[in-house]
Amino acid sequence: MKSDIYDLFKSNVIGDMDYHFGRFIARKEEESGNDIKRDVVELAAALISRQVSNGHICFSAADLNNFIVDCPDNLKDLPSWDEMVGALKKCISCSFGNKMTPLVFDGKRFYLHRYWNYENRLAQAVLKMSMQESRHKERLDEIEKNLSYMGGESDIDEGQFNAARSAFLNRFSVITGGPGTGKTTVVAKIIGALWKVSQNEKIVLAAPTGKAASRMNEALKNTVERMKDKIDEDVKEKILSLNGTSIHRLLGWTNKPGVFKHNGENPLDADLVIVDEASMIDLSLMSKLADAIPDKATLVLLGDKDQLASVEAGNVLGDICQAAKYGYIENNTVSTLTKSYRFSMEDSIGRLATVVNDITKNENVQNLFESCKDGSLQFFDPSESSLSAYLKKIVKEKFSDVFKPDTPENILKTLDKFRILCAVRKGLRGVEEMNRFAQTILYEEGLIRELKDEWYHGRPIMVTENNYNLELFNGDCGVVLETDSGKRAFFKGKQSETISFPVSMLQTVETVYAMTVHKSQGSEFDEISFIMPEKEVAILTNVAKSGLTSLEGIENLTKLESLTVNSNELDSMEEVANLTELKSFNIINNYLTNETLPVLLNLVNLESLSIGKNCITDFTVINQLKEKLPHAEILGGIIEAQDPGRCN
Repeated sequence: MKSDIYDLFKSNVIGDMDYHFGRFIARKEEESGNDIKRDVVELAAALISRQVSNGHICFSAADLNNFIVDCPDNLKDLPSWDEMVGALKKCISCSFGNKMTPLVFDGKRFYLHRYWNYENRLAQAVLKMSMQESRHKERLDEIEKNLSYMGGESDIDEGQFNAARSAFLNRFSVITGGPGTGKTTVVAKIIGALWKVSQNEKIVLAAPTGKAASRMNEALKNTVERMKDKIDEDVKEKILSLNGTSIHRLLGWTNKPGVFKHNGENPLDADLVIVDEASMIDLSLMSKLADAIPDKATLVLLGDKDQLASVEAGNVLGDICQAAKYGYIENNTVSTLTKSYRFSMEDSIGRLATVVNDITKNENVQNLFESCKDGSLQFFDPSESSLSAYLKKIVKEKFSDVFKPDTPENILKTLDKFRILCAVRKGLRGVEEMNRFAQTILYEEGLIRELKDEWYHGRPIMVTENNYNLELFNGDCGVVLETDSGKRAFFKGKQSETISFPVSMLQTVETVYAMTVHKSQGSEFDEISFIMPEKEVAILTNVAKSGLTSLEGIENLTKLESLTVNSNELDSMEEVANLTELKSFNIINNYLTNETLPVLLNLVNLESLSIGKNCITDFTVINQLKEKLPHAEILGGIIEAQDPGRCN
């Protein structure tokens, strides 16, 4: 018997909101007299809702396949994609976007209407701005001279020059690059070059959070001081007077949730809007920001496309970079900075970052740790020694100074030197357990006097919700200290000064000896300890439209459970023969032929296989797979490719 929505709900596979949304859609259909397959409709609607809960904006056939792979064995018997499409297309609650309905189907994916609307509005805005010339283009020669001068008389970084220049070509540009590649330097050059030719231009700086905006301000001021000999004094003073703010504050809060003062009808008063840490911006906020850009103004986004996406739904920066790469928007819209001024390719950390970002690098990660001679990388294997002993040593060594008498400024600097990072919040090696462990160690050492006292002296804290009255923002980190006026929480303010508040004024904070990798984005520490989960977490690697012609290097990922290779030049699969743990494999829009399929017979654990839109005309191997893997859902190859002529 097929699993239904209640089976998934009681097994905690879907959440409360997903369950009730699915039931609501099905009930509305029945109340309207619509003859529907209730079990299919409510389950499909619940899974669409679940996608948004998990940070995605739509639900596709591949998403359903991956969901089934992750389901407990007793819940894998679910309606097929075709059944869901057929059932929802008959519902009055679903449309193609031509009318206001809770659900939208675009022919390939299902959306909640609001996210379909956000995506379309943002796509139209980006397309429009990327095709419109910047009003500064007529003065490009003069601006280029200024950019060259600020780059230095010799050793001009061509990548930074071209990135800064791109901001004056069209009304929309993206500057992406990893840590230390000079994104802030590019911002300083853009502002300096523009204000040198026209100091009347209104420039606005923003970031997704107050913390990120504060870091942007500090980094920009440091960069300007470093470049002071290349910037006119009056321009330098104007740049130093700039203060970035959070996007929410820039757009202006109203009493209505999600509604801002500045929008398409009441745009921002700005000629140039520069937004840092764009990878953290979700689809909803980015759409509203784009709406508020004035008709002739320019929007510049900065960020690292390889960083984790936003917590809320949508990987906007990554999608824009992919769209530019494949010609959906102007190619000069996106500039990628690759030269790192923080780590060279000879540095162990630089090599590690490169390998992690590129799964095709045929290099063993553990070997990087073992071969490291400069001490920048150390590999700790808990199977060979005690994790608790290591953590006890590191906690005492790195956090003891926080409890010694010192100024709040110095204590905050001490906390900024080191942090424990975790991949997950829950579990024995998650953030919550690591923070409890650290507190216990420090209590046993006599540094924390009373664990029952939530606001103990020396407690490092992180704000988890924006507080606009105190100007504290989600992600701001501080410390609780005893003072003559009682216990106060100290934070770094806008101008890098120290600000403090009575602890009674803080409502939503958490202890932060450890934090998730996601929360650490944009932070800089002298040293970190990265704690991996205590058990293997299923890995989902999505190699989408990346221009791959082979999967070289992927054979080392022997524990890989799910792999999607979509819209590449792939015509061989020899490298996947060793991926015997693979459970879900989606190979769509590639150039696989009849001769390349037999290697799939080695993948004995496959539970879901999609090989659509390749160059397959003989279904012999597919039939063999169906016989060998009777429990797997296999979607057969289609005689259709992104370039059908190449299949001949």
